[in-house]
Amino acid sequence: MGLYFQTQSIDAVEPVSMALFTRALDFSPEQAQLMMIGPRQGMRNPDYHLYIKFHFVYGRKPFEGERV
Repeated sequence: MGLYFQTQSIDAVEPVSMALFTRALDFSPEQAQLMMIGPRQGMRNPDYHLYIKFHFVYGRKPFEGERV
């Protein structure tokens, strides 16, 4: 689960950050890519530990004739 979350977080750095750096801060796309190197390296560092609560919600369709 942790490795999956790490992969998703690393992959999300660019889509989340690119608009901020290029539109709001007027960085070029190349400068923005350089700014994203540090956070990606930090997410891969095993010395850092991040704890996040997860909420899993599940349900099922009631069977035919079952009372809810």
